[in-house]
Amino acid sequence: MQYPLKSILFLLPVLLVCGALTAQGLIIPAGAYVTGGNAQLVMHKNWTNNGSFTANSSTVVFAGNTQTINGSSTTTFNNISIASGSNTSVATSNQFVKNTLLSNGTLNANGLVTLLSGPTQTAAIDGSGIGEVLGNITVQRYLAAGFGYKYVSSPFQAATVNEFANEINLAAIFPAFYKHDENQSSNGWITYTGSSSVLSPMRGYAANLGAATSPVTIDMTGVVNNHNLSISLSNNNKPYTQGFNLVGNPYPSPINWDAPGGWTKTNIDNAVYFFNAGGANQYTGVYSSYINGVSSNGSASNIIAAMQGFFVHVTAGSFPVAGLLGINNNARIINNNASFFRVGGGEDKMPLLRLQAALPDISASTDPVVVYFTDNASNGFEATLDALKLMNTDSLTPSIYAVAAEKENYLYRHWPWQAIHS
Repeated sequence: MQYPLKSILFLLPVLLVCGALTAQGLIIPAGAYVTGGNAQLVMHKNWTNNGSFTANSSTVVFAGNTQTINGSSTTTFNNISIASGSNTSVATSNQFVKNTLLSNGTLNANGLVTLLSGPTQTAAIDGSGIGEVLGNITVQRYLAAGFGYKYVSSPFQAATVNEFANEINLAAIFPAFYKHDENQSSNGWITYTGSSSVLSPMRGYAANLGAATSPVTIDMTGVVNNHNLSISLSNNNKPYTQGFNLVGNPYPSPINWDAPGGWTKTNIDNAVYFFNAGGANQYTGVYSSYINGVSSNGSASNIIAAMQGFFVHVTAGSFPVAGLLGINNNARIINNNASFFRVGGGEDKMPLLRLQAALPDISASTDPVVVYFTDNASNGFEATLDALKLMNTDSLTPSIYAVAAEKENYLYRHWPWQAIHS
């Protein structure tokens, strides 16, 4: 049921349980409060909160031609929706979103909006919106543990390394922030601690958050990415990088690696590779991968969280091989429970064998190799069906792998990665 009103001035406590409440505007005076319940609140004029607003699972829709979000009180919205044709501006600070921001019109955030992230839920901008979110906005990323290296990325157009200054010491003697360059004769890692250095969209970076195991919430501010993006990659057949490129989710929302129509993958293998810090040494860790509906460890999946960096591999061929990875809003999803690093993908959907190796007297950490069964597979390595093995850097975790029959000697002698799905 919809309840149309010309304007609303709430002087007494109000509970909106369900349905839709449509009004010109909303004013919550000091001492009054509104509880949203499951309702939809449709505003055609200004939203002013000088009292208290409890969102619960409500959605506030801004549907007027021109309107503002303001007030002296902190407002934590559950969902915000900007209707088509609406131009909504945020005029005061302390405006938070805990679930979804959808813009089919124009939201002028003005650096006054924060997308919240916590242990159970991370807010996101819905990529299905046909409008824009303009101006700076702050995006949070909750990490269950701040220990060791995290592969990160920026959801903004031109953020800088300084966005991580609150979480890591950029001036540390042992550098704590790196970019990765596949065209290096070394392992590809390059110190990248200059505070003004740009975090390029779709690039991944490695940030060491230290030895503490307590939870950390990263926050970054900038103008969000939207629409079509792409990045040029390469395979120069270098001895240690071997065509692996560190990329990242460029949006303030999770993305689906398997989304139809969401990607352009030119000379890009079909696997993604994630890193998880080790349990004892903050400078080491283990890798996992996902390809074709199969997870190497039962946890890595096709859903890639916001601010997540990950490796992809440019297909081997006549070197150097040029690759292109492109993405658009069709790859974006709303999954507010998407965890950083590895995301549970549920049960595997095809027959497989998963073998795991460990050093049981030293560490509980295991490493898997997966053999799965599909009608169109062969004995050789296939970029659409097989993943390569990124060797673990954690000395307490063994690296186990299978070998593609047709390249057995080449794989053993020259590559630091081996096939794990065959």
